[in-house]
Amino acid sequence: MAASKFEALHAFIKFQHPNITLIPPNSPSYIENRATFIIDEKKTPLAIVRPQTAQDVAALISFSTANKIQLVIRSGGNNLYGLSCEHDALMIDVRGISYVKIDDEKSSAKIGGGISLLTLARELSKEGLATAFASVSWIGYVGWATYGGYGPYSANYGLGVDNIIGAKIVNYKGEIVDADPKMLKGIRGAGGFLGAIVELTIKVYPLNAVSYPFYKKGSY
Repeated sequence: MAASKFEALHAFIKFQHPNITLIPPNSPSYIENRATFIIDEKKTPLAIVRPQTAQDVAALISFSTANKIQLVIRSGGNNLYGLSCEHDALMIDVRGISYVKIDDEKSSAKIGGGISLLTLARELSKEGLATAFASVSWIGYVGWATYGGYGPYSANYGLGVDNIIGAKIVNYKGEIVDADPKMLKGIRGAGGFLGAIVELTIKVYPLNAVSYPFYKKGSY
C-alpha cells in the first residue's frame, strides 16, 4: 500500500509539479531532511516534500486527501511531541516558504510559513526593525509564535502570539484561505490545527538599541 501511494506521489510531482522537491526514503539527503530537533523516535515518513509556495502546499494537501495519504506539516521541526514527523505519512516541509514583506509604514510584515527566527531577525534588522523573538534562532517562527511565543523581548513587545494580526492557511480541502477574525483567534493559541499556515502577518517595531553583555571576557 505504501509503495503504491509513493508511486502515485512520484508521478504527481514529476508530471504536474516538478518545482516541488521530492525526497524519498532511499535518497542520500533523506536522513538529514527527516532529522528533528527533539528525541529521535526513528519514524520513517512515506516521503519528504519541499514546496516553495502556498500553491504548492495546496496542491500537496489536495493530492494527499484525494489519495488518503496521511500528512504532517513541518515548519521548524522541534515540536516537543514529534508531531512534525510521522511513520508512513507525507512530510510537507514548508521551510522553503521563507520570506519577509514589510509594509510601507514599517509597522507590520508578511512572513512565510517556514521562516526561521534567525532569518526573520536578519531581514527585519536590515530595515532597523524587530519583533517578538525566541531565544533560540533556528526554530520555526510560526510554530513558536502561534503556540504562545515567550522570549527575551516579551517585556517590550509582548508574546509572539500577541503580535499576530493576520494569517493565510491551506485547509484540508486544499483551499488557500485568509483567516477571518474568528479563525485568527483560534490560530493564536491552537496553531496549525485549523490548517497549514503558509503566511502570517505580524507587528514589527523600530529597533532603537541593542544591549550587549556587561561582563568582561574571562570574568566567568
